[in-house]
Amino acid sequence: MALAPHVYGEIAGLVRKAEGGDFLVKSVSDLFVVLRKNGLLTDMRLPPMSVGVHPQNRDGLMLNAADVHQLLDSISQVGFVPARIDAIAVEIGDEEHRVYNQRLVDAAGGALGTMDSKLLKVLSLSASHTNFALRLVACAARHDSTELSVNGLLSLQQVRARDSVLAEHVEQGLSWRVISKEVAEAFPKILQLIQASQNATLQKAESEVQLLRRIFSLASNQASPDFQAIKKMALSSKPPCGECFAPLYNFALRFCGGSEGSFLRETEIFIRSSAQSRSLGVAFWEVLSQDFKRGAEMIPHFRHGLLKVALTGSTITATQARKMFARECDKKVTEANHVLFQLRELVKNSGVDILQDVRFVNILGVVDINVVRLSLGLPSAEHEKSYKTVQGIAHDACILLGLESPWAASAEANDDGNSSSQGAVQRMRELNPDGSLRNAEDLLGDQGFVLGACIKKKGEKFEGQITGLEGSVVTVKDLKSGGVLKVQARDMLCSGWTTFKPKADPESIESLQVMGPSTNADFMAGLLIAQIHQTMHELVSTHKSQETLGGLSLQLKPCRGLLSQEVYAKNKLILVPYSWKVITRTPKPEPMANAVQVQTKWKADDREFWIVSCNHLPKA
Repeated sequence: MALAPHVYGEIAGLVRKAEGGDFLVKSVSDLFVVLRKNGLLTDMRLPPMSVGVHPQNRDGLMLNAADVHQLLDSISQVGFVPARIDAIAVEIGDEEHRVYNQRLVDAAGGALGTMDSKLLKVLSLSASHTNFALRLVACAARHDSTELSVNGLLSLQQVRARDSVLAEHVEQGLSWRVISKEVAEAFPKILQLIQASQNATLQKAESEVQLLRRIFSLASNQASPDFQAIKKMALSSKPPCGECFAPLYNFALRFCGGSEGSFLRETEIFIRSSAQSRSLGVAFWEVLSQDFKRGAEMIPHFRHGLLKVALTGSTITATQARKMFARECDKKVTEANHVLFQLRELVKNSGVDILQDVRFVNILGVVDINVVRLSLGLPSAEHEKSYKTVQGIAHDACILLGLESPWAASAEANDDGNSSSQGAVQRMRELNPDGSLRNAEDLLGDQGFVLGACIKKKGEKFEGQITGLEGSVVTVKDLKSGGVLKVQARDMLCSGWTTFKPKADPESIESLQVMGPSTNADFMAGLLIAQIHQTMHELVSTHKSQETLGGLSLQLKPCRGLLSQEVYAKNKLILVPYSWKVITRTPKPEPMANAVQVQTKWKADDREFWIVSCNHLPKA
């Protein structure tokens, strides 16, 4: 039913006033007066299982499973006070909203209990976490608190014993102010304004990710985003994280995935089921929104992975986050971002819409976290596999997602020594009429039992090697005795057999003569040079070179000449060429200047030996 013109005009005026960012709470309060006066706002008490959460709640984040459980624990500690809860909801006007709620609960994997979307009557705009806390108890969801649970499941009896008022509201529900669906259809923006006003005055403070979503929504609706206008509207609810606006604004415009915001949507889906709403601080967001200084790399997948690391309970400082810009991490970060991009392309090419399949979102989120930790040198989470390469992480993800992996060569061993490419695939066991395995070889191969594989049995000292696979019979050779035994495939799969890598056989060099001095050409060349020096010394001594030089002089001008103070017979003056410098060189056509070549019997290679002059006479 359409709204009356005068009612429509009155509501439109209040909406315009609230959209301006000023007097948000006052404008919404006046709006409620108008709605109630015209029969568009009613009071009703509804059991929690009849109330879902509106997709626009908390700027599209809806709610977070971890926060719901934390709220339930807080209520059980301080007591439930219904008067402090201002629950506002809207009638369901779009059947797609039931689908949203069903996906939300299914994505949490039991952390939000169960849901029959057909039972939903209204969708919450405020008190959403409180209502879901009541739903957890109503459907006996799993919960860690022993005070409220029995065998890990919430118990209404336990809750009643601790807080009878809380138990009563689990059964009968909260008191709601319910807005007519006609109002929501005529003014879609009114729901966001109402929930923003509630966040300004109410229970759970707005998170930084919620503010990021609001900024992105406002910016994506403008062809040229106006910083000041968006700031005024985004901060109209006075969120405690308002100081983060500038870096959040930069992040929203640069790294959320364009106007569609696909990167942000994927991160939000992951956060709802697997992370927590926590404050990261302005310093962290300044780093996360900073441009990559080298090249044009945007590394959006790596940035969102870093955000997931910070929101999954890991304490990460701005200093640690800044490592992604360090020169030593430059190549690692860009390579990691490329692998994350490739992995998502593989998923898309397989026909899967990532944003419509929570299982894929959660697996990819865990991959992002592990890749970021490895690239920045952050420690792995306890009880998780440690990796050496991001390609090894991506390969394991392909196995989990059922995709053909382009990183099979990078498969890494598990803690038990088995490759990640082995043992991860679960296959249906086909049986023959006699009960034997029909697909034995495939099953064995999945566990690493292939030809040539070394195997052992837990609790026994036997070690063997698979030498044959025939049907459902495996032939194994004993590595110690050389004996052969036959093992049924079903026994090998079910009786504690595992593969292992045998210790490498010792390697040795039988004779070290190949490294001896006689086979080392350089060493022998050094010996020959020493012999040349020794021969020169003997010649100098034999021919008394020092005494002979005492009777000789060198005339420099007017012409050079060697003069002797003594008279020598023909061929009797002997001058020995000597030097402290003996060198080797490879053969060349021209002789070496100021040097004398030594004639030797050297045959180890083609090198020549030369005595080089070491005396420098003055110029004439």
